[in-house]
Amino acid sequence: MKAPTFAIHTQQSPNLWEAFGASVTGQGHLHQNQPGQDRFSTFQWIGKDPVSHLMVIVCADGAGSVAKSWAGAWMGCRAITQAIQQRLKTSSGEARLIRSGGWTEAYIKHLFDQSRRRNQRWSSTLNATPADLATTMNLAVIGHDFGCFAQVGDGLIGYQLQASPNLWELANQPDQGEFAGETTFLTSPNWLDQMRIRMVREPLGRVFVSTDGLLSVILDQSSGQIHTRFVNPLFTVLENPAMPSDLKKVSLGQFLQSDRIKSRCDDDLTLILANRAQVHVDAGTNGGYIIS
Repeated sequence: MKAPTFAIHTQQSPNLWEAFGASVTGQGHLHQNQPGQDRFSTFQWIGKDPVSHLMVIVCADGAGSVAKSWAGAWMGCRAITQAIQQRLKTSSGEARLIRSGGWTEAYIKHLFDQSRRRNQRWSSTLNATPADLATTMNLAVIGHDFGCFAQVGDGLIGYQLQASPNLWELANQPDQGEFAGETTFLTSPNWLDQMRIRMVREPLGRVFVSTDGLLSVILDQSSGQIHTRFVNPLFTVLENPAMPSDLKKVSLGQFLQSDRIKSRCDDDLTLILANRAQVHVDAGTNGGYIIS
């Protein structure tokens, strides 16, 4: 999913975020001549003052066992990002969502339910059933002094507090069913019961969001800890000021397609990295957003 990009320039703010991500089709789907099932979207809201900003990351993994799950992943991401952007465009909505208190459990569930209903309606347009658009859903929202993470399914979200830059935390343990490869989808009858929400009311420094294709290389499944030797070097690239943003995206995509990764991961692979950084913004901006 790609939206038009517009750039905003002039003064620097240390409170904003830089993000880049990549998604590659897994070897299993390539061998079967099938499209990748992962989709993601990011945007950053720039408000009227230095603390009025949000970094939003939405990432979905369509079920590989159904034909049109890529469409469910795409529409699922689109529905959530559009709903958040529409609310931010109102003064009352921005005032609520730039603070942790605006991200109530009820509002987050409403966003996911909207996404689910959009997929249900769209399935008929595609001459499909809602189950044909089965997808997981992961949402990361980062504000000035908080992080909000919500998940349905088996994606991975990790974060570092700004005060603890050497310690990675997992937002939620992966949702894995009784059998290998089993998880909950947004179309599942029990999706709401299996939804996991984590609110962190401290400033964050780094965040990553991944689909489960990278689980074996990101997470030590015996300890449940994040492999820092995998994640930290990727952020070193992101935080290199001499490397252009477009080149960072290409570099991440090439890494995900490398023999080192392909030898261990057969599924579609999606990874989005975000860090708190100095970003040029216009002091006179009256609310707007940057699509990464």
